[in-house]
Amino acid sequence: MNGCTALSDRMIDVAHGRAEWTAVESAHLVDCADCAAEWRLVRAGATLGGSVRIDERAIAGRVASRLRAAPPVPLASRRRRWVASALGLAAAVLLSVAVWRTVPRSPAAEPVRFASELDGLDADQLAIVLEAYPEPLGAVMPDGAVGMSDLDADELEAVLDSFEG
Repeated sequence: MNGCTALSDRMIDVAHGRAEWTAVESAHLVDCADCAAEWRLVRAGATLGGSVRIDERAIAGRVASRLRAAPPVPLASRRRRWVASALGLAAAVLLSVAVWRTVPRSPAAEPVRFASELDGLDADQLAIVLEAYPEPLGAVMPDGAVGMSDLDADELEAVLDSFEG
């Protein structure tokens, strides 16, 4: 660590009176223009906000008086918000159950175990092996199932409105 870095590290403590410059450090501040400029900046920054005083009791009193003066939220409004939230949650549950019931039930596919023999196969032979395995679960929508991408703008808006309440 050179002299300038060591001096920079101590500037905050000296500016706040927690430390004092040594004779060597004071001489360095006189000789080094960069350190002298940094010291002037740190001293100026240390005085910023020194005259600001915060009266916590006065602020707390003003906040409390504003809260007392604010009109209370009517019970009917709170009840409407609760009912809207409950209806939105119920709609989400019903939609989840409807989608869950449309997912085909099939036994878990046995994991494919690739053997080293597949390395020697060409593209046509690999395609034949791939066709031998069933499609992954959920790759094909069952008859009558509707995805979000199948909805028109009005239907999609109705679904979103049910979530907003």
